[in-house]
Amino acid sequence: MVFIISGHTTLADMDTGTIPLIRGSQLSPFINYLHDCGIGADKLLRVCRCPLREDFDNPDLIIPTNRLWQFIEEAARVLRDKDLGWKVAMRYGVYGGGHFGYQLENQPSLREAIRCYSSTISEHASVSHGQLEAIGGNVWFYRATLPRKGSAYFQVEQYALGTLVHIVKRYLGRQWRPKRIAITTRPSRAERLAIAASCDELITGAARAAIEVPVAGLDATPGALPASIKEPGIPAKPFPDEVPHILTQMLMYYIGDYPITLNVVSDILEMHPRTLNRRLETYGLSFRDVRKQVLIERAKWEINRATFSIEEISRLLGYSHQSSFSRAFAAIVGVPPREFAAHATD
Repeated sequence: MVFIISGHTTLADMDTGTIPLIRGSQLSPFINYLHDCGIGADKLLRVCRCPLREDFDNPDLIIPTNRLWQFIEEAARVLRDKDLGWKVAMRYGVYGGGHFGYQLENQPSLREAIRCYSSTISEHASVSHGQLEAIGGNVWFYRATLPRKGSAYFQVEQYALGTLVHIVKRYLGRQWRPKRIAITTRPSRAERLAIAASCDELITGAARAAIEVPVAGLDATPGALPASIKEPGIPAKPFPDEVPHILTQMLMYYIGDYPITLNVVSDILEMHPRTLNRRLETYGLSFRDVRKQVLIERAKWEINRATFSIEEISRLLGYSHQSSFSRAFAAIVGVPPREFAAHATD
């Protein structure tokens, strides 16, 4: 199982195919893992405004991955386990950026693939520490730490190490394992053994998280793309008629946390409001149309869950009066909310 996990949700990503979303069904193994740890995942999902477990079978369910990270952080707090994200990475594999599986096969070498991956995550490393050679984003090829003749080291934020291992395996073969992995934390003995099983030597408490790969492998060409990498995510170039659905799914989980106004949504998507409007116009959309669709999609979802009353749902969605909500709902769905709810529970 490969999770798609990434920190940014921008409309600019739509143009390049770097849409950091996750299919709800992909979460099931992780939810089961949390239940194995003795905590109720449904409660955490509700706290983080994620869909509940019974919704995961819906193949059209898409979750912004920054919301997934919030869920993982909340789970880590409840478990009092600051390394939970790392454990998920080692147990399932963390895949940073849903587009990467589609761009990967077009890269001529491992070096270029890592540069491609690095462009999906934000810059945090500093070139002033040691003799570092930046190759893009916050992935660095460096020679100053963990010296070994004939080896290269790639440093990333620790949560992305699992992703980096998957990338290298794509080029050096599925049986490849890093000689050394350096991590910045000091895990428990049991977790140390679990992580060490994926490499020849584990270094803890390091200044930088990194993996070691042979220098000769940097120019390796890609092998057959594993099915596990092709499977998740959204196609790199969505068809125009898919964009409204994708954007709707991205925004509907912010309702309740933020008012769905142009300024707020453009801030969430890290875009200027005018840029957002222009992008929407290229798809034949207006912000008002998208907002209406988002609110009604969320309303239908809440009605199907039967957690709140119609009046509570109208307040959650920011309507001043239930009658305003009912009219807006009927205009798009074709029936008023109560009639829709009656059919939903049949």
